[in-house]
Amino acid sequence: MTTKTKIRALENHVLPECPEDASIYIKNDAEIALWKKANRIRTNISVDLTDLWHNNKLTLEEKEKKTMAIYNTLDPTEKLIVTKDENFYVERLCRLIAHYFAPMFPDKDIELQLRIGWFFQEMRKLGYAKHLEDSEWYHNRNEEAPDFNDFKWWDTFEAKLKQEYPDGIFGEKSYLKLQEWLDKEESKLMVQYWKEHPEAYKNVMEELKKQ
Repeated sequence: MTTKTKIRALENHVLPECPEDASIYIKNDAEIALWKKANRIRTNISVDLTDLWHNNKLTLEEKEKKTMAIYNTLDPTEKLIVTKDENFYVERLCRLIAHYFAPMFPDKDIELQLRIGWFFQEMRKLGYAKHLEDSEWYHNRNEEAPDFNDFKWWDTFEAKLKQEYPDGIFGEKSYLKLQEWLDKEESKLMVQYWKEHPEAYKNVMEELKKQ
């Protein structure tokens, strides 16, 4: 093979500057069936909810009202299917992130999962906060008014945001609250386990007395 041929071969197999968009591949038949059912339900909804929420002609309250009206057209089974499919999708994303970071953490470190869950929780709050900001900007801001004060406008908006999320967004307080919730849930599961396995509970208590 000549040098020119080798160069052409390399040029033909060169990688693009950016990878193509990723997609999640599902192998489980039951999960595939769930996704297909949920997708059919979403397709049958008359209004594209993404378009609705990107429509700045509507206030945040109007977007929420229209979204709930659409959601309430679904029957209980359809709501359950769509919710379950959404939860599965988020769980897959969480696992992908956890698998990537797992080698950087001690084995079975609970904070890895907790931080990822917190990230998704706070991103939802941040998205809502941005919609609130847009709504206030397009529907409650008159820069032509003689008494308009930009600093005062932002202070008013921050006060509304604080009322919506008193613990802030991506702040230590919101993370500690999630951690506290997890501790309570683990305690409930532990109490339930001891109730179902009294002998195991008795053995643990005896070991603690010895210590």
